[in-house]
Amino acid sequence: MSLKEKKFFKISLFIFIIIISIVQILLVYKVINLYIGIYYPSFLPPAIGVNIYSWYRILFKGHLMSKFRLRASIVLIITILIPVFLFTSAPAYTYDDGKALIEEKVSIDDNINYDFVMISGENNILSGKRSWKFYVNKGLYYYRLDIEGEDIRYFTVSPFNGTVVEQEVDFFLAYR
Repeated sequence: MSLKEKKFFKISLFIFIIIISIVQILLVYKVINLYIGIYYPSFLPPAIGVNIYSWYRILFKGHLMSKFRLRASIVLIITILIPVFLFTSAPAYTYDDGKALIEEKVSIDDNINYDFVMISGENNILSGKRSWKFYVNKGLYYYRLDIEGEDIRYFTVSPFNGTVVEQEVDFFLAYR
């Protein structure tokens, strides 16, 4: 392979890696918004950034070429593992699925007006213990349901098994 072909190969591969990384970032954004509060967003974007930087170092730093295949294989595995971690750790229920579970449990008549009030972003989940998957919060989704503007009820839903529990009082009452 000539020097010009090697350079073209490296640049093409790096552009491909950038495209894959952009797709990963979009997936992370989508997953974080679907599973509100379940994923710690401080982990995944830096992992993708380190991944891009690793590819850059492997492709464009000459002193690393001695073990190119080994290093490229390791970084390729990391590139593949990021989306695999996301999808294997995803809970069974999204935040919107939790609303549907509450609607089933409460069985509100069609004539009655009700609305799920979005509490501030940080208060839509009750944090739980961290799992062995250090980027996943084992917490509960938290909902405020306003029925006819008069009756206010609070619920938690487990995103992992779908258990719905009605709370007697607002969990965050002391913080408001």
